[in-house]
Amino acid sequence: MRTLSLLVAFICILPLHIGASEQQVLGNLSYNEAAQQFVPTCLLELVGSIEGIDQKTLPHEVKIPVDIRKRIVRTRDFVDLFAFALPDSKIDGRDGFRSLRDDLDKGYELVGEFKDLYDIQRSRNPSNPVYDEKEVHEKRQKVLKWRNQFLTEISIYEDYLKKIQPDQIYLRDKRFMSDFFWGVSETHPLEGELAQESFRRLLSDLLLAALEEWPQVNAIKNPAKNTSSIETFHDFRKRMRTVLKVVSYFPELGKGFEKEDFYFLENLIKQYGKISDQIVSLEKARERDQNSEELKIKRRIRKSWKELQDWEESQNVPAWIRRLYTLL
Repeated sequence: MRTLSLLVAFICILPLHIGASEQQVLGNLSYNEAAQQFVPTCLLELVGSIEGIDQKTLPHEVKIPVDIRKRIVRTRDFVDLFAFALPDSKIDGRDGFRSLRDDLDKGYELVGEFKDLYDIQRSRNPSNPVYDEKEVHEKRQKVLKWRNQFLTEISIYEDYLKKIQPDQIYLRDKRFMSDFFWGVSETHPLEGELAQESFRRLLSDLLLAALEEWPQVNAIKNPAKNTSSIETFHDFRKRMRTVLKVVSYFPELGKGFEKEDFYFLENLIKQYGKISDQIVSLEKARERDQNSEELKIKRRIRKSWKELQDWEESQNVPAWIRRLYTLL
């Protein structure tokens, strides 16, 4: 009973962007058993989200009240997490894992570009957005084309996921795996291994990779001026974001974390995310030859980056990463 109480208390301090319905209990499930249980369910939840997209859908409506892009990300995350449990059978002549992941990637990209038409506006009030109708139409048509194609393939993907075996590990070429999940790791899940053990190793490898990247990230002076540096801090943010998401999806993995650890991760990811959004706005301003707006955004990026670096110095980011590593 005390263990259950501690788990409930722990769930209450999890990041707000992961709802209670999205949290899963791994318990004594093996890696493959967890894949059988969670991946198909996640895919079905995504289907329910995208079915409502139609010719009248506006950019803010793929974000509010349900952020469809985040649903796509969650499904892709679970595909990445359980990549070694997914069968090596073919779909239309291609590896089923890569086919499913590529489809999710495409949806993530297209829905994101559509949603950006809302995100780049100064006012985030969905009651009075101002859109370029031609631009909205063009990007919505791309989303609908992806949606329709994806929905026609759902039964194929459902049959594919039914082939997950309770104890079969399929080794895959790391070149085709996400660098923000198993692609960064030298290891892989073992047959019969508890999912918790597999994921703790993955999270440890992600934190070590982020720690190794930190000096290059910290050396960046102004991402608005040096756009080649964007990928460096973007990759660092993605690794740290994966750590936060995985311990949020599966609360047992972060049971040693304190509130302060979650706040650190959330603040770090949020501040880098804010700058990423500003860079998207900067690129849009350049595309539209909005020179005065471009200068304003550059100033905002410079200010945000200075604030972030001051905060990081006060927090001692490498020490925090090492601490999280010891808590897994």
